[in-house]
Amino acid sequence: VTSRRPFCPQNPKPQRATILCEVIQRVSRALPCLAVLALAGCDAKPPPQREFALLEPPLAAHWQAAGIPGEGEVRIAEGVIRLAPGSPMTGARLAGDWEALGLPWIDYALTFEARRVEGQDFFATCTFPVGSPERCVSLVIGGWGGGLVGISSIDHFDASQNSTRGEMRFENGQWYRVRLEVRSDDLRVWINDAPMVNTSIKGRHLGLRADDIDHCVPLGFASFLSVGEIRAIKLERLSR
Repeated sequence: VTSRRPFCPQNPKPQRATILCEVIQRVSRALPCLAVLALAGCDAKPPPQREFALLEPPLAAHWQAAGIPGEGEVRIAEGVIRLAPGSPMTGARLAGDWEALGLPWIDYALTFEARRVEGQDFFATCTFPVGSPERCVSLVIGGWGGGLVGISSIDHFDASQNSTRGEMRFENGQWYRVRLEVRSDDLRVWINDAPMVNTSIKGRHLGLRADDIDHCVPLGFASFLSVGEIRAIKLERLSR
């Protein structure tokens, strides 16, 4: 490519002509840089979405019954998932292409509100991914007679047998706020701002309990002989 000297108009007034010529030269030198920046901007990808309201459009349409054998009615209306009693479980799951939906598999926080309307066992046990759809666990809320909280399963031990086991009294009809943080090295859970789980998962085997809870993967909720309701489900990317 041959370079051309920018045109400098002849002006009877030398000082003005000199200034105008310098401006034209500077602009001509800057044009290639501006073109490179413009092309680079065309290839730049927008940052990934950070927050997802899972019970609001368009994601609300992806919720469906989990298909657990013997499950009761699953009703999703007005931003609330209602799980009727099953024989013994009822579940709902978020279906669809996780990648196409832009949802993260790891480094995220999941928050929701849940309550047990009737019954005395778990009412909003949440199954969620830890890095991939093949590596999921469940946060049990109100299990084993109504008060157990923990993660099933870690190193092949369910929530009643591993170090995440905790106890909390759940009153029927009362809403509880749940926050779950999923990172590559640890899992953390708060219920009504009280810390319930804080466990390292580095180098540990994670999996699901050997029952029908696998119908809720990669993300879902289940109740056991109880009426459970879940609302305000939100997912947020966490900084690494």
